[in-house]
Amino acid sequence: MVSDPFTKLYTRIEKEFKDSKVNGKKYTWVSWNSSRDPEPERPTESEVPELQLRPSGGGGLIGADSAHTDFQMNFDLLINTGDRRLGYLMFPVLWDVLHILHQLKYVVLDDLEWNGESYFQSLEIVSTSMGLSNAELNRGFEGWTAMFQMQAFLQFSRTELES
Repeated sequence: MVSDPFTKLYTRIEKEFKDSKVNGKKYTWVSWNSSRDPEPERPTESEVPELQLRPSGGGGLIGADSAHTDFQMNFDLLINTGDRRLGYLMFPVLWDVLHILHQLKYVVLDDLEWNGESYFQSLEIVSTSMGLSNAELNRGFEGWTAMFQMQAFLQFSRTELES
């Protein structure tokens, strides 16, 4: 059972990506939520494309008044394709990720509740980057890699925080 709204948000985002496929292949999802050592040492071809959702720096309390407290969580979505062909995995994965992020923002996360109250406000893509991976620095992954930097905006009522 989930004991906090942050884990609930992470788990919901994670679920959408775990259920997805590209070019008929399921993603290898590296979970930072259920394993002490989430990254495989040396990935194999069967483990690509690989996706990781990592909490990242920044965020925190961004505002409060007598009725609500606003909170921002930052995430990096890392994509490792293990392939140098842009059109084989990288572009299809980018398209799939964009589709999933749209669904998360406008459909999936809208019903997140904590103590019976909605707390999700929005999920924004702040920036994206893409390039060829340095295999020595990236656990042996060669090929295209990308990162989506995202911000989730949450709002908790005074009632939620005082219960």
